Amino acid sequence: IDVGDLDRVIQIDAPHSVASFLQRLGRTGRRSGTTRNCLFLATSENALLKAAGLLELWAAGFVEPVRPPARPLHLFAQQLMALSLQEGGIGVNDWFAWLGRLPAFANESREVLEEIVRFLLDEQILYSDGVRLSFGDAGQALYGRRHFLELVSVFTSDPVFKVLHGRRELGTVDQVTFLRHRDEEPATLSMGGRSWVVTALDWNRREAFVVPAAGRGKSQWLGGGVGLSYRFSRAIHSVLTDSQVSSRWSTRARQAMESLRAEYAFLHAEQDVVFHNRQINETRWFTFAGGVINTALADAIRASGVNEVSSSDFLVKITEAAGARSLVDRVRHKTADEIIGAFIVSDEFMEKLKFYECLPKPMVQELMRGRMLSQDDIQATLGRSVTDVEE
Repeated sequence: IDVGDLDRVIQIDAPHSVASFLQRLGRTGRRSGTTRNCLFLATSENALLKAAGLLELWAAGFVEPVRPPARPLHLFAQQLMALSLQEGGIGVNDWFAWLGRLPAFANESREVLEEIVRFLLDEQILYSDGVRLSFGDAGQALYGRRHFLELVSVFTSDPVFKVLHGRRELGTVDQVTFLRHRDEEPATLSMGGRSWVVTALDWNRREAFVVPAAGRGKSQWLGGGVGLSYRFSRAIHSVLTDSQVSSRWSTRARQAMESLRAEYAFLHAEQDVVFHNRQINETRWFTFAGGVINTALADAIRASGVNEVSSSDFLVKITEAAGARSLVDRVRHKTADEIIGAFIVSDEFMEKLKFYECLPKPMVQELMRGRMLSQDDIQATLGRSVTDVEE
């Protein structure tokens, strides 16, 4: 929606990316003699940190890069299905001449592409009479509605859930909020100035149903459940470990930031901190590496046989595990490839890839690991030195 020429943008809390911020800021300062103008209204301390981290990135000239996704094999399946529909069926050996030369697939081995073709046939998404490939019964059921309209679009909606209290919509949250919660430990959200416990999830409609909750739940953890990126999380770490006071902060923001810096005074600018609490047998590794990387680190710890592991954007927590200190050390000595390989790609994560049903499950998992996790960012996390602190 082109809202046109505005005097000021008032941003409640902070968006999840610099690009989103620039898009909103760009609605102002369009008239001659005017300037860009945006006011952040933070509704919580966490939101204040996000806003400060966002401005830290923006001031440094950082904008999230736009890169084509690596190995778009789901689009090979889509193009093959579209081609069989366009031609009314294609020869069983003709597909490579049509699609194999396209830049997106040119670097893939023919064996990989043939594996996808076999999978489509085995799942009856495509059908072969031995001479031609055409749509199968399963393919018709998946994509045949509305004259194959779903087949011609490669875009999916944002992976966000609408949060509902009865019929009242409270807002939206990233679906990563719910991916690591067990049924016996439902997610608790903080929205509209209060806490809400999730009573039901509808993954097909991307809706979360909540009721009011007492106290402050786990969603109140710093960055909990919102899926911040590595760079965003590191920018917030920089804000917390810096002593500078930004001229962009209001008096109340400065006071709140002073309190937050005192609360997180244990952080080091160049090191991670690992807290060990012997009384409650808990270890917290403050990585500030972002939600996805911390989830992968937690999965690597679980692969060692420890189940009581949780993570947020800024930390990995191990509870009731003997030798937690050595567990952290072992994970830190793994390679980035080993961390990526340990990352558990759930069905909900796979659904973020359109046409995921058209690829073998291990292939989808490999593609999603490559898309969601950066080797460089993981290596930077593993390579930072660590300070151990006994509580």
